Amino acid sequence: MKSFIFVFSLIAIILTVNAVPSQHNKRGITFQSCPNHNPLPVTIKPDPPVANQLVLFNVSGTLTKDIIMSEITSLKVYFLDKSLIEISRPYNQYFNKTYNVGTLFTMAVNVSVPNLPDSYIIVVSVGDMFGDSFSCLYAGDGNADSICGHYCFTF
Repeated sequence: MKSFIFVFSLIAIILTVNAVPSQHNKRGITFQSCPNHNPLPVTIKPDPPVANQLVLFNVSGTLTKDIIMSEITSLKVYFLDKSLIEISRPYNQYFNKTYNVGTLFTMAVNVSVPNLPDSYIIVVSVGDMFGDSFSCLYAGDGNADSICGHYCFTF
Protein backbone atom coordinates (compact mmCIF):
# COMPACT_ATOMS: atom_id res chain seq x y z
CA MET A 1 0.00 0.00 0.00
CA LYS A 2 2.88 2.37 0.83
CA SER A 3 4.49 1.79 -2.55
CA PHE A 4 1.14 2.49 -4.26
CA ILE A 5 0.86 5.84 -2.44
CA PHE A 6 4.49 6.64 -3.29
CA VAL A 7 4.00 5.85 -7.02
CA PHE A 8 0.71 7.76 -7.12
CA SER A 9 2.34 10.80 -5.44
CA LEU A 10 5.30 10.66 -7.83
CA ILE A 11 3.01 10.55 -10.88
CA ALA A 12 0.96 13.45 -9.50
CA ILE A 13 4.11 15.55 -9.01
CA ILE A 14 5.38 14.78 -12.52
CA LEU A 15 2.03 15.69 -14.08
CA THR A 16 1.87 18.93 -12.07
CA VAL A 17 5.38 19.97 -13.14
CA ASN A 18 4.63 19.22 -16.80
CA ALA A 19 1.37 21.18 -16.62
CA VAL A 20 3.18 24.41 -15.65
CA PRO A 21 3.81 26.39 -18.87
CA SER A 22 7.43 26.76 -19.83
CA GLN A 23 8.85 30.29 -19.74
CA HIS A 24 11.85 29.46 -21.92
CA ASN A 25 12.23 32.18 -24.60
CA LYS A 26 9.01 33.83 -23.46
CA ARG A 27 10.58 36.79 -21.68
CA GLY A 28 9.66 40.31 -22.65
CA ILE A 29 11.80 42.13 -25.20
CA THR A 30 14.02 44.96 -23.95
CA PHE A 31 15.36 47.40 -26.54
CA GLN A 32 18.72 49.09 -26.04
CA SER A 33 19.83 52.22 -27.84
CA CYS A 34 22.91 52.12 -30.03
CA PRO A 35 25.71 54.53 -29.03
CA ASN A 36 25.49 58.05 -30.47
CA HIS A 37 21.82 57.62 -31.38
CA ASN A 38 18.77 59.31 -29.96
CA PRO A 39 17.18 56.79 -27.54
CA LEU A 40 13.48 56.25 -28.17
CA PRO A 41 10.99 54.03 -26.37
CA VAL A 42 9.89 51.01 -28.43
CA THR A 43 7.13 48.66 -27.34
CA ILE A 44 5.81 45.60 -29.12
CA LYS A 45 2.62 43.60 -28.81
CA PRO A 46 2.58 40.66 -28.39
CA ASP A 47 5.76 40.60 -26.38
CA PRO A 48 7.67 38.46 -27.27
CA PRO A 49 6.73 38.31 -30.96
CA VAL A 50 5.09 35.17 -32.32
CA ALA A 51 6.35 33.67 -35.58
CA ASN A 52 4.07 34.02 -38.61
CA GLN A 53 1.84 36.59 -36.91
CA LEU A 54 1.67 40.38 -36.86
CA VAL A 55 3.39 42.30 -34.09
CA LEU A 56 2.53 45.93 -33.34
CA PHE A 57 5.62 48.13 -32.98
CA ASN A 58 5.04 51.48 -31.23
CA VAL A 59 7.87 53.97 -31.56
CA SER A 60 7.53 57.42 -30.06
CA GLY A 61 9.61 60.19 -28.62
CA THR A 62 11.33 63.44 -29.37
CA LEU A 63 14.40 63.74 -31.55
CA THR A 64 16.92 66.19 -30.15
CA LYS A 65 18.90 67.08 -33.27
CA ASP A 66 17.22 65.69 -36.38
CA ILE A 67 14.03 66.51 -38.26
CA ILE A 68 11.62 63.79 -39.33
CA MET A 69 10.62 64.68 -42.89
CA SER A 70 7.50 63.34 -44.54
CA GLU A 71 8.24 60.70 -47.22
CA ILE A 72 12.00 60.98 -46.55
CA THR A 73 12.36 59.63 -43.01
CA SER A 74 11.34 56.04 -42.37
CA LEU A 75 11.02 53.44 -39.65
CA LYS A 76 12.80 50.16 -40.40
CA VAL A 77 12.47 46.86 -38.54
CA TYR A 78 14.96 44.04 -39.05
CA PHE A 79 14.78 40.45 -37.80
CA LEU A 80 18.28 38.92 -37.65
CA ASP A 81 19.76 35.62 -36.63
CA LYS A 82 22.64 35.53 -34.14
CA SER A 83 25.13 35.83 -37.05
CA LEU A 84 23.45 39.14 -38.02
CA ILE A 85 21.97 37.65 -41.19
CA GLU A 86 18.53 38.97 -42.09
CA ILE A 87 15.85 36.34 -41.51
CA SER A 88 13.42 38.20 -43.78
CA ARG A 89 13.27 41.41 -45.78
CA PRO A 90 13.32 44.46 -43.52
CA TYR A 91 10.05 46.26 -42.90
CA ASN A 92 10.17 49.90 -44.09
CA GLN A 93 7.50 52.55 -43.49
CA TYR A 94 7.94 56.23 -44.39
CA PHE A 95 6.55 58.90 -42.10
CA ASN A 96 3.61 60.79 -43.62
CA LYS A 97 4.14 63.93 -41.54
CA THR A 98 7.10 66.24 -40.80
CA TYR A 99 8.22 66.69 -37.18
CA ASN A 100 10.62 69.45 -36.15
CA VAL A 101 13.38 68.97 -33.59
CA GLY A 102 11.88 68.71 -30.11
CA THR A 103 8.40 67.73 -31.35
CA LEU A 104 6.83 64.55 -30.00
CA PHE A 105 6.09 61.94 -32.67
CA THR A 106 4.50 58.51 -32.63
CA MET A 107 4.45 55.78 -35.23
CA ALA A 108 2.66 52.45 -34.84
CA VAL A 109 3.15 49.74 -37.46
CA ASN A 110 2.09 46.11 -37.81
CA VAL A 111 4.99 43.97 -38.91
CA SER A 112 4.79 40.37 -40.07
CA VAL A 113 7.08 38.18 -37.96
CA PRO A 114 9.09 35.57 -39.86
CA ASN A 115 9.94 32.08 -38.56
CA LEU A 116 12.29 32.87 -35.70
CA PRO A 117 15.25 30.79 -34.58
CA ASP A 118 15.80 30.18 -30.86
CA SER A 119 18.19 33.13 -30.71
CA TYR A 120 17.36 36.25 -32.74
CA ILE A 121 17.87 40.01 -32.80
CA ILE A 122 15.40 42.78 -33.64
CA VAL A 123 16.69 46.15 -34.86
CA VAL A 124 14.43 49.21 -35.02
CA SER A 125 15.83 52.25 -36.80
CA VAL A 126 14.52 55.72 -37.65
CA GLY A 127 16.47 57.47 -40.38
CA ASP A 128 16.39 59.04 -43.80
CA MET A 129 16.88 57.67 -47.29
CA PHE A 130 20.31 59.31 -47.51
CA GLY A 131 21.92 56.93 -45.04
CA ASP A 132 21.58 58.81 -41.76
CA SER A 133 19.97 56.99 -38.86
CA PHE A 134 18.68 59.25 -36.08
CA SER A 135 17.66 56.58 -33.64
CA CYS A 136 18.62 52.93 -33.62
CA LEU A 137 17.68 50.30 -31.06
CA TYR A 138 18.18 46.58 -30.82
CA ALA A 139 16.95 43.69 -28.72
CA GLY A 140 18.43 40.23 -28.39
CA ASP A 141 21.75 38.54 -27.92
CA GLY A 142 24.55 40.06 -29.90
CA ASN A 143 27.48 42.43 -29.92
CA ALA A 144 26.22 46.03 -29.80
CA ASP A 145 29.13 47.36 -31.89
CA SER A 146 28.52 44.80 -34.65
CA ILE A 147 24.75 45.29 -34.68
CA CYS A 148 24.83 49.08 -34.50
CA GLY A 149 27.73 49.43 -36.90
CA HIS A 150 26.08 47.34 -39.56
CA TYR A 151 22.37 48.12 -39.28
CA CYS A 152 22.18 51.65 -37.93
CA PHE A 153 23.63 53.44 -40.91
CA THR A 154 22.04 51.46 -43.75
CA PHE A 155 19.01 53.09 -45.29
